[in-house]
Amino acid sequence: MTANLDTNLIEKFKLTVKMLDKHEIVILRIKGCDIAAYNREPIKKKKFLEKIDFEL
Repeated sequence: MTANLDTNLIEKFKLTVKMLDKHEIVILRIKGCDIAAYNREPIKKKKFLEKIDFEL
């Protein structure tokens, strides 16, 4: 898992659920959208947001 656009969202979501079994609060950071925005790549940002929706 990375903070980039190629991160494995499914594994991040699985780990988040696992951690919620042990902790009251878990913070999940998904930075792919930010990275695309910083690079001024709106199409990549849109696709990444759609990927989040699909894999969630």
